[in-house]
Amino acid sequence: MKKILLIATLYLAALWLSHCTQTNCLKPATPEPTAVVDTTNQSNYSTSAIQLFMSGETHAMQGNYAMAVIEYLDALQYDSSSASIYLSLGKAYAQLGKLDNGIRALKRAAALDAQDTEIRGTLVQLYFMTEKFAEAEPQLEVMCRLLPNDLSLKYQMAAVYLKNQKIDPALQLYESIFRSDPAEISAIQKAGEVAILDQNLEKAIHFYDILVEEDPQNTRYLRARSDLALMAGDLETAIEMQKKMVAAEPGNVKYQQRLGELLSRSDQTAAATQLLEELIAGHPDSVVNYINLAILYMNNDQVDQALAFTGPLLEKFPDVTLLYLIKATALNQKKRFAEAEPVLREVLRLDVQNAEARHLLANLWDILEKYPQSDSLYAILLAENPDDPVACNNYAYSLADRGEKLDLASELVDKALKAVPDNASYLDTKGWILYKQGRYQDALRYIEKSLASETRNPEIMEHLGDVYYKLKKFNKAKEYYQRALAIDTKNENLKQKLSR
Repeated sequence: MKKILLIATLYLAALWLSHCTQTNCLKPATPEPTAVVDTTNQSNYSTSAIQLFMSGETHAMQGNYAMAVIEYLDALQYDSSSASIYLSLGKAYAQLGKLDNGIRALKRAAALDAQDTEIRGTLVQLYFMTEKFAEAEPQLEVMCRLLPNDLSLKYQMAAVYLKNQKIDPALQLYESIFRSDPAEISAIQKAGEVAILDQNLEKAIHFYDILVEEDPQNTRYLRARSDLALMAGDLETAIEMQKKMVAAEPGNVKYQQRLGELLSRSDQTAAATQLLEELIAGHPDSVVNYINLAILYMNNDQVDQALAFTGPLLEKFPDVTLLYLIKATALNQKKRFAEAEPVLREVLRLDVQNAEARHLLANLWDILEKYPQSDSLYAILLAENPDDPVACNNYAYSLADRGEKLDLASELVDKALKAVPDNASYLDTKGWILYKQGRYQDALRYIEKSLASETRNPEIMEHLGDVYYKLKKFNKAKEYYQRALAIDTKNENLKQKLSR
């Protein structure tokens, strides 16, 4: 009879041990009357704890988690040192939706068996479910140390870092995943996306350089790298990436059009002209190529060609506002202001909220001394956006030039400078207001800083000459008038100032 009891007990223990870790079996705190001694390995097992645990496991397998919890809790009365019982208790609580109770049980299990990754993995799941990402982080860090080759854990670790706003550790981890296994290109993809969202341009470029190197024909990577180059002001690299896209998919017209657009901004005038003319010949109904060629003319100071080019285009594409804007800008540069006014009115007929057209028209009315109209339009622009730096600056300059409402003008330009502190136009406006207020030394400081940014702007040079004249530094005034006239050779006002 004693031999049969021993065999039965060992059978139950074997079943239970299949759920235990190799290092943590049920051990009673003190010997019990029901304990059976296994003389083979000299370990003590509580049969009561085993039986209650196995009953709990049976209830759990049947989906009766409430009864399972009761049995696990009773089992812990006989053996409170078993990580396995706490693990099963935590899982059962989770199934019942009692996540905080489950977390407490699992934390106790982890304290009893620090090496058990199943316990920590289950605990991490519950932390995720309760959005306790800060608590999940140290558990995953331990798991990553215990299982250094488990890539899925590293991805989870990176995700938790992101949840906890630890961007740099996440990016470093993604890159380490790729370095340890170059097949994991998705890790670098994720790192690049995160860097872009974090507005970390330098790191985004680094990751997309890796992606392009790994897969140089992937147009998605090339397009992203081209966009990043533009954001960094690196037009040359943007064009290089776009050329690779065209080479990868030579039949893709959109890629060719974008290349034409980028080339139109560059100094590669001959290549841009050739490509855009080829695109126009092959796709005569695609307005984007005409627009890019017109912009190319404007960027290369071929204003007459731009005007001659846009005229017929407006008959072909009468509803394209950008063509009207290009024409109006060209007319402005030719100082044909009266002709530019109806062109801008047509833009606003097509698009009443077009911000660029409204700014241009307000400035045009100011030049034509139609001050009621310009003041009214500036009032509308500033009512819609009180901090619009362009409207603030332009209206401030208009008031200063007229010598009117200088306090308001100063307030407006200060808003513009707050938005863009180093803008040469805004600095010049501030200096011009100070000049009108008779504060010549203060004016000098702003206008000199403005000219340091735009070294070949004749209007700023003339303003600087005016300031020096008021400061009775006539030689300096003459120097800047002469420099301005050398650029703006037809400026009669400058000639008069030099003659006095």
